[in-house]
Amino acid sequence: MSLKILLMSNAPFVFSGYGQAAHYLLKIFQKLHHEVACFAYYGLEGKVMQWEGIDLYPRGFDPYGNDIVEAHAAKFGADLVITNLDVWVLQNFGQKRFNWLPMVPVAEDPLTTGNNNSLHGALRVIAISKYGKQVLQEAGIPAEHIYLPIPTDFYHPLNKEKCKEAFNWPANAYIIGHIGMNRGFRKGQDLLLQAFRLFLSEHHNSLLYMHTDTRSNDGLDLEGLTRTLGIASKVIFPSRYEAHQGWPPIKMKGLYNTFDLYLQPSLNEGQGMTVWEAESCGVPIVATNATALSEAMEGADAIPIEPTNRVWLSNDSWGYEISVDDLAEAMLKARRKWGLNYVSAKSRQWAIENVSVDVVAQKWQDELLTVEKIVRFQPIMKVWKDKPHVVQISTRIHNCGIGAYTRALMAAMEGSTTQECVDIMSLREVEQIPECDLVHLHYESSISPPDAILRKVLSALQVRGTPVLATYHTVIPEVANYHIINNLVSMAVIHWPPPGLQTEDHRIWILGGMGCPTYHLPPIEKKEEIRETYGFSMQDIIISTFGFAAVGRGHFEVLEQLAPLLQTDKRVKIQLIMPANFLNEEGKNIVHSRIEELAKSYHIGQQVHLVPEFISDLAVLNRLWMSDVGFLFIGFHTGSSSAAIRFFISAHLPLVVNSSTHFADVRRGIVQVEGFNISEFSHTIWDTAFDQQTQTRLRKEHQTTYESSVWPLFAEKYLAAYKKVLGG
Repeated sequence: MSLKILLMSNAPFVFSGYGQAAHYLLKIFQKLHHEVACFAYYGLEGKVMQWEGIDLYPRGFDPYGNDIVEAHAAKFGADLVITNLDVWVLQNFGQKRFNWLPMVPVAEDPLTTGNNNSLHGALRVIAISKYGKQVLQEAGIPAEHIYLPIPTDFYHPLNKEKCKEAFNWPANAYIIGHIGMNRGFRKGQDLLLQAFRLFLSEHHNSLLYMHTDTRSNDGLDLEGLTRTLGIASKVIFPSRYEAHQGWPPIKMKGLYNTFDLYLQPSLNEGQGMTVWEAESCGVPIVATNATALSEAMEGADAIPIEPTNRVWLSNDSWGYEISVDDLAEAMLKARRKWGLNYVSAKSRQWAIENVSVDVVAQKWQDELLTVEKIVRFQPIMKVWKDKPHVVQISTRIHNCGIGAYTRALMAAMEGSTTQECVDIMSLREVEQIPECDLVHLHYESSISPPDAILRKVLSALQVRGTPVLATYHTVIPEVANYHIINNLVSMAVIHWPPPGLQTEDHRIWILGGMGCPTYHLPPIEKKEEIRETYGFSMQDIIISTFGFAAVGRGHFEVLEQLAPLLQTDKRVKIQLIMPANFLNEEGKNIVHSRIEELAKSYHIGQQVHLVPEFISDLAVLNRLWMSDVGFLFIGFHTGSSSAAIRFFISAHLPLVVNSSTHFADVRRGIVQVEGFNISEFSHTIWDTAFDQQTQTRLRKEHQTTYESSVWPLFAEKYLAAYKKVLGG
């Protein structure tokens, strides 16, 4: 299920930082299979138009869209409005009739009153720098951090000498660059010109290019200052027309590649987009070591300049000013250190790792899955007057069913509680658990600490006076009964009651199943693209499984049975999504090793795709969705319900299972093979992989199961359980 997202920003064809960010944000949201439109409050007036197949809505009379945004959201049917601009200009967006997710540029310290007041009622808040997230949190506003994307594959190093010649600048000249709006003193452009004058006394064959308007209404007379300083012949500006209209990205890429050094002596910055773009082109940096500029330089070839003065600005926040002498000295140091025509691979790599489109897309993938769970699956129940703080003790592993279950629960509960997570796999002492109103323990024998340690921690929580609700994903009656009888847990939540559990105890809460991970099915035409992404083709017949690489799950045994059949049909591929949580002394997993040896001995290595690493939930779901049939096998009966099977349901992948009680709560969308006969099980997988009629029927059954297993049901049950424990 996808979201309908209305992005409010500069038009994506505008040559501004916000416009170019909108361009790539829209593409990211589309790539993640959401339906998108853009409210171009700047750059479009008079009519709705299309840009690359995306509807663009024009502004009304208000310059920041306050008068028309609600109507645009209703017209588009937006599930979510994401704003990419300063929030202090937005009027009561948190009280309007749409879900609002602001991307907040925070340059100030502390958070200004205007920004603080404007954020009231936001669904979630995104800071576009780590610094901004810190300032927001210090003001009591929870925030996540996602940078605005930079197309690092586009902004890449070119031959500097040729680029200088293209701009009619001497190939042997040392070019210093700066890009920034000329408004007041915030960009430090007056300091820059004074420092450049000092720099020229040692390096005459240098030029300074400043991409800005030289005489804006609320800025400085920069041309006049160059004449006063006697450096007018050494400083280059664009025409005022070009400064206002902007340059296309292709010309900006050439410009960055003329620079031997990039300067940003700003008093503050919200992200410092031009610094990241310069780094992506391999340009060394000199900038103020404050606000978001610090993190932009952290892993790059850069010389940070410590502020010498803190300036109180007109928006009631601090700016950080450097001295002219320190800036000049840093420029001279950069000239000595990196010289002429230097290209920094270190700076480029730093940009790729932090702000590239793919990296930013990964963060938005996780954020929008969380938002979707809130928008679509948040339980509709009366909540506490004061939200209780709940600590989830669970695994942080990405593509573990228990981890996905916990993350979905935390997202669904976000409107009713405050939450944080402690890693159960490293839990040893009660001191690792923060003070809270309730501890929610997710017990699963393969990831939980030894019983003696767990009892010690639960006893310490009892002494502390913190109630514990435990979900037993694996129900071992003697373990659960011990916890209940000795009052180590206030409530035990189970999915299905196994024999031997004292279910008559009023503290046992039976859910009747598990929730499925949220997944919006991609359009069918995307299947070829997704298969190619993971190394498959549309001619392949893909058989997939998913779960920890552990003995007893049938991974090796099924492959051993299928190996002779694979030799008869090269179209058939086996995809084994098997992260390893247990390694031997040599750092290897025994099941992985056996599978690799088997594939080699049968000469089917090209048909066996082992995915041994932990990958994101979405990657698992995409890999399952693109497949033809899946299988899950457990070689014994167990008191647990399968979390992994929920991924197959969400991905609507036809599934073959055996009759282990591990799968007892799923009745539809499956072909069940009685008992534990691995040969019969494997041949059923093979037959189902070629049975299109059965696959179609099972996918439809999964759709019905998915619709009845989404998180509203389970979140409401959990919320009721929380209230019962806490007396809410």
